[in-house]
Amino acid sequence: MTISELLGIILSVDTFLVHLQDARRKMSVGQYREAFNLIIDLEVQSLSSLLKKIECMIDIGFILRDEKILRYGIYLLEKHGSEVLEVEDLAPVYFLNLANQYVNMVTLSSYNDDYFAYYSRNELLKAREFYERALSYKNLPVELSYQIRIGLARVLYIAGRGVEALEQYQASLKIKPDQREALLEKIQLMIEYAPLNSLNHRELMKEAWHLCQYSVNLKGDEIEDQQELELRGRIKELIPDRIFLDEEEEYPLHSIITNSEEEYQYTMFSLKHNLYLNLCGFCRKCDFAVGDQVRLSSSSFTIRQNQKNRFTSLSICYNRLMELYRAGRFFLIESENQDRKHFYAEPGNLKIGLTGYRPGSMRYYLLRNAFLHGWTLWDSVKDYLLTFWDSPEKDLPSLYQFFHDMKGVKNELSASQSPSLHAIYDLYMDCIKGSRRKLSDTVNSLKHPLQDGHSMSISEEELREQTIELYKIQRSVILYLGIMHERNEFQNQKWTFPRPLYNFFMSEKELKNK
Repeated sequence: MTISELLGIILSVDTFLVHLQDARRKMSVGQYREAFNLIIDLEVQSLSSLLKKIECMIDIGFILRDEKILRYGIYLLEKHGSEVLEVEDLAPVYFLNLANQYVNMVTLSSYNDDYFAYYSRNELLKAREFYERALSYKNLPVELSYQIRIGLARVLYIAGRGVEALEQYQASLKIKPDQREALLEKIQLMIEYAPLNSLNHRELMKEAWHLCQYSVNLKGDEIEDQQELELRGRIKELIPDRIFLDEEEEYPLHSIITNSEEEYQYTMFSLKHNLYLNLCGFCRKCDFAVGDQVRLSSSSFTIRQNQKNRFTSLSICYNRLMELYRAGRFFLIESENQDRKHFYAEPGNLKIGLTGYRPGSMRYYLLRNAFLHGWTLWDSVKDYLLTFWDSPEKDLPSLYQFFHDMKGVKNELSASQSPSLHAIYDLYMDCIKGSRRKLSDTVNSLKHPLQDGHSMSISEEELREQTIELYKIQRSVILYLGIMHERNEFQNQKWTFPRPLYNFFMSEKELKNK
């Protein structure tokens, strides 16, 4: 590079900084369109300048609620992504900002719509994927880690996946417990999902009540805002005993009673890997994870004709689904206990010695059976949904046909305002075509071990990890089915979701010397 070329770059950088400062001055006095016109055509010669330009543009789009400006900011981020990712410590910040801006697109595209974001599935999927990629990096700074966790929590909440969102809210509040906005959103989710947890319903509502008081204390005054008043009102509707709510006492710590060492190992494995059917696991002070305490009630279905028969059918489907889940989970946990003597039936028609097939251990067979068994739960989910939504198509061969027809996603699904139905669709399609597609590939491999490319191509350890992942997904699906029932989402269509809008996240310290 010649001296004249180097001087040209320096001058262009100086020119950019001057225009950027002018743009920020205009923004400070509310002249956002003028600021945008100043920087839109500016050329940049460094990564720092590029990020500052994108930051300024996105903040302008954020204030103006201008979808086109935000979309252009996303375009610039993605176009120059390879340059940004060359700087290793900028990678999680980069993915966080991409995720935030896709959430902004969802928010703006449905800003005047009471039923928020279901039709924006593509943007939500991208946002969730980018949050998860940002979270995969190690040793994240506290503020960055919090921003990723709270963003992921909200995306899951918007998508109807509240069970998973609760876990992310709890993780974000462990990082920064004084964040009122995250706290109030978590309380709202606790109130919505607690009815399914009949065993500890009152204790959960008491916890939510005291969290509301904690939120007031964070403000430094005793004046409750409208959201806090609404949350407290909903808690009092569910638990009218105000004296119980205001009692000062320790929250109960439920001990898990077991009768043998094997039962203890079984229970602790389920708790460790979040494979129990109890909704809890998100409270600050107590452990309500006492096992598979979940049931359906008929309180929501007393107003429709022939509801008794329908409730009986749903209960049978739901109880069968839980029994199948527990049976498969037993095979999974038994694969961990190879030191004990057990007798099992011969593993089907997978004969040792066939061409192209290598013999596996008993642990492999147990994991294989657990995985294939877990995958068949999708058929039982289909049966439940057919009953719940009064579908005339009683002989559909698979859950895929329940959601799709020749033209793609069925109109009934797109028009439905049921958060839980969309959550189940989200999880299922993740396993079929999305980020968890490896699970469906493994199913094909295990079902057809003698076909080319399917000859025990997965190791025992990888099969174990995928089986645990599959049962976590099915656990969430079973809970969403129960929540769908308890809230009577067949008829109720009034849901409240967070509507976040995000500025560009990039501090001057992080930009320095980049």
